[in-house]
Amino acid sequence: MEQRHHQVWHTIREFLTHWSIAGAILAATGAAPEHWFADVLQQVPLPYEAMPPWLRHVDYRLVALIVGLLIIVADTLWRHHGHHPAKPEHPTVATATAPDQPAALPLPDKPSIAVLPFVNLSGDPAQEYLSDGITEDIITELSRFRGLFVIARNSVFSYKDKPADVRQVARELGVRYVLEGSARKSGNRARVSAQLVDAATGNHLWAEHYDRTLEDVFALQEDVTRGIVAAVAPELEEAEVAHARRASHDDNAVHLTWRAQGLSHDGVRKGQAALVLEAIDMARQAIAADPAALAAYNVLAWAQWSCHLYRWGPEPAQALAAMGAAIEQMQRIDALDHRTLTISGVLRVVTGEQGRGLADLRRALEVNPNSAISLMWLALCEAMVGLGDDARTHAMLSLRLNPRDSWIGIAHLALAMVSFTARDFAEAARWAELAIQSEPAVPFRRAVMIACCAQMGDADRAARELATLNGFAPDFVASLLRGDVHVFRRTEDMATLLHGIRLAGAAA
Repeated sequence: MEQRHHQVWHTIREFLTHWSIAGAILAATGAAPEHWFADVLQQVPLPYEAMPPWLRHVDYRLVALIVGLLIIVADTLWRHHGHHPAKPEHPTVATATAPDQPAALPLPDKPSIAVLPFVNLSGDPAQEYLSDGITEDIITELSRFRGLFVIARNSVFSYKDKPADVRQVARELGVRYVLEGSARKSGNRARVSAQLVDAATGNHLWAEHYDRTLEDVFALQEDVTRGIVAAVAPELEEAEVAHARRASHDDNAVHLTWRAQGLSHDGVRKGQAALVLEAIDMARQAIAADPAALAAYNVLAWAQWSCHLYRWGPEPAQALAAMGAAIEQMQRIDALDHRTLTISGVLRVVTGEQGRGLADLRRALEVNPNSAISLMWLALCEAMVGLGDDARTHAMLSLRLNPRDSWIGIAHLALAMVSFTARDFAEAARWAELAIQSEPAVPFRRAVMIACCAQMGDADRAARELATLNGFAPDFVASLLRGDVHVFRRTEDMATLLHGIRLAGAAA
């Protein structure tokens, strides 16, 4: 209550001060004689007969101006004193924080998020179960990401039914990101809306709404929750990369890792070897600063995968071995982290251990069924080994969960490879086109497109795609023809791919 009275007084004081001072200045200078304050001054009767002779000649508008200036000075001093308290004599002693402005908790060394209780907009308190259930499920599923710091249910539900300022909540809970939303029911339909906010900047990073029927409320909660979590997790990673880039002077392991991840992603998307090689160096710096930094080893392993795939760096033939060494360290740190299981599965599939590789990828989804990247890599690896039906199911599921994922091209590529192995080259080209749109500089996608165009008789398009591919990965096609890199694990599928590439005019 005291805080409310203070806010009301603060608002009134500001209004009267600003408008009265402005009126006094305008009236005194004659700049706006029709101003309401000037009119008031003109209407004030002064008792000239009772005044001393010297006072009768004083311009009272000038007095109003002086009074106004004094108010400005007093108001400025009051603001300065109220917002900038004097420093304590002893710096080592913490200054007491005002009751209405608690000290901000320090941010953890990983992406941190609070999920505020979703608001029930149905107008029926009996429908609270839907909004509360979705909130609890999102908290639970986000907690599966071991690289995230997620505020527990009891802490965030203390904000239920209270107007909450996102920045204040973030200060009080010690998080950088806040997810908020609402749920409303009308008849047999429900709409759930959610938005992710960066509390440090106030920027909205992501927003979406989900319309579903209420035939099975538990199925609805699961469906909506998976969609929200699958979208939010990669958005947090992208935001952390952006934060780390702005804090480029900070050389701790966490910031070095996020900057390395940003460089690696940029290098892959732009087809620039220098960026990926710089990412490798920066990831190694992060590991030197913190030998237990699983995320840094993860960046290092994926960057080495890119060097193997693109044939980049001084020793591309050794890239898979370097990738394997990084994965071994990840397994020592946390063998059950979904990131460890995902990249371990990919390496095993491409090196011929298909059964163990697919088992790792499926285990990654058991550990964290909301990891869109794990789901997409499972689909791609299933397509590589010829499990077309499974690959199509998992790729389509990832498209449904988060069609705007920045890595969704992996799912498109999986679908292109499934169609290619079925010898449906037109359909394969359609999916390959979508895959190329999201990441134009990934060699797998161009290779599939080249072979499809050549098989369909479109020699001109095949030649253009081949020239583009040679522009950013000049040794990739030759490595395919030499047998150094395999896109498909089945002999007949790889033979069809190589035949199409040769038809396009490629040579070892």
